[in-house]
Amino acid sequence: MAELVLFHHVLGLTPGIIALADRLRAGGHTVHTPDMYEGKRFATLDEGMAHVRSVGVPLQIHAQEHDPEFDNGYDLPTAQAVVAEAADGELFLYPGDKHFFADSSTGEYDAEATDLLVAHALALLARV
Repeated sequence: MAELVLFHHVLGLTPGIIALADRLRAGGHTVHTPDMYEGKRFATLDEGMAHVRSVGVPLQIHAQEHDPEFDNGYDLPTAQAVVAEAADGELFLYPGDKHFFADSSTGEYDAEATDLLVAHALALLARV
């Protein structure tokens, strides 16, 4: 069976989302339902979106600058636009041309770039 994470919608972790997760569990799957709003629920889409905008979420995007899967005319400009719109967004481009540079089990692993990624990610996590 599968193990999955079911993220709630903008209204929060509602009884309906919990019921959906329970149905998936009844099918033999392991389902995690993190409460991204720490118990808050909203009655309308507008209320939920207002909460999302008020909270803000830090964002980091990590890639190697010459990764053909990232520097493909779409992903890089999209990442730049997303970071520009984010209240707390950072785009980290490391030297290299690998896509799986942070996965030590692949031939694309780059220890130096991964060390930088981990340092940046830990700095972000220390703030949240």
